Amino acid sequence: MNKEAECSPKVLENTIVRDTAGKHADLHYLFDLNCSKPANLKQMSITLFTNYKRLKEIKVESVGPAGQKSTTAKPQSNIILLN
Repeated sequence: MNKEAECSPKVLENTIVRDTAGKHADLHYLFDLNCSKPANLKQMSITLFTNYKRLKEIKVESVGPAGQKSTTAKPQSNIILLN
């Protein structure tokens, strides 16, 4: 997150959901950002790729002052623009 927004994240949910064959898993990660200056929140950096080397993509859904947005982050493009 860009520092100008003065945000503090709070994890609400962190669950791994595996398929029945055990060949695929989804990581459901839900968190809340409490920002002192939400209008200044322009981008987020997705750092889960560092901890989960086999992770191929992350579908990101966000709701904020600029409205709702859905996008996909990948290891080579892990910055999510929010406005």
